[in-house]
Amino acid sequence: MASVPGNLEIYDKPGNGLLKPVAAVAGDTICRYGLLFSINGEVVAHALRAGPFGWLPSWQGCEILGPGEIAVLTTRIADSDDSRYFSKVLIRDTVAYRPFLTEK
Repeated sequence: MASVPGNLEIYDKPGNGLLKPVAAVAGDTICRYGLLFSINGEVVAHALRAGPFGWLPSWQGCEILGPGEIAVLTTRIADSDDSRYFSKVLIRDTVAYRPFLTEK
């Protein structure tokens, strides 16, 4: 995964924010083949066919992220609304970027 120190907050409508870790940035390649999601050739997550509320979106193939594009991924939640289901995210469609610090 790309080393990006932060999370991205995405809103699909006012008051409905989604906080997502940034997993890939411009120049990285994201792929989905079957249920496998990879970044730069490394499988980083598995997708589900359906979630607790029914079907989940699916895309197939590979994309090289360009300027202004990122991939978001939450590996702790298998049916999270992230790039394994929706592919790339345009930065211009996001609302906020918040640094996220962790201790090792």
